Amino acid sequence: MKLLNEKPSTIKAELLDVGIILGERPFVKELFYNLEMLVITLDPDVSGKILRIIFDTVRGFRCLDEGDLTDFWADKFIQANWLFEIMAGGWLDQEAQRSGFMSHVLGYREFLICGVDDCVNVLASEPPKFEVEEVALNPES
Repeated sequence: MKLLNEKPSTIKAELLDVGIILGERPFVKELFYNLEMLVITLDPDVSGKILRIIFDTVRGFRCLDEGDLTDFWADKFIQANWLFEIMAGGWLDQEAQRSGFMSHVLGYREFLICGVDDCVNVLASEPPKFEVEEVALNPES
C-alpha cells in the first residue's frame, strides 16, 4: 500500500479503483441513506455511464461544498483525482480530537468522494462497492 503526501502534517490518501476512468468534471448527483446503506450516485463525466458508490457499513457521512474542504486541495494529487481512502489527516482524524468520539477507536476508515461542487466524506468499516450503469443518451433534436 503506497501512501501519498509524505509530509506528516498533510493528508495522506490512496486512490480507490472503480473500474472505469472518470472524466474531468464528475459530480455528485444524489445521496441515498438508510440504516443499512449509503449510496452515492456520481455522474463520472463519461458519456452514457452512472457510477453508484455503495457503503454497507456506514458510521457517518458529511456532504460539503468543495470550498469548505480547502485543506484537501493543497495537494495536487487530490486535486487531480476523485475517489480516495483517506489514510491520515482527514475528517476522521479531526473528529478523533474530540473526547467521546468512538469511530476512530472502533477501527472505522474514511473515504472521500469528490465532485465538481459537492464532496462526500464517509466513515465506514469497509471500502465501498461500485456499480457502473449504462444509461441511454438523450438524442439531440
